[in-house]
Amino acid sequence: MINLSAQVIAFLVNAGISFVLTPYIVSCLGKETYGFFGLANNFVQYAQIITVALNSVAGRFITISIHRDDNEKASRYLTSVVFANAIIGGML
Repeated sequence: MINLSAQVIAFLVNAGISFVLTPYIVSCLGKETYGFFGLANNFVQYAQIITVALNSVAGRFITISIHRDDNEKASRYLTSVVFANAIIGGML
């Protein structure tokens, strides 16, 4: 439920930024600049898809490890996912 809520909030923030930022960019910087905004937005959406897939798979493996009382393995999975998300965020 938390993951779903976070994804819905991320979608709403992304949509809100698109609706607010697009008219500002077009009016202040010109129509040509909007093409770069669309390109950057596509990169962010691709990264979001990769992040959702990564976190979903990680959630599955972390849950299985915790169910098997292997907290050390679950901790390693969690640390790996945090670093992977940080790398994706850093690249953006």
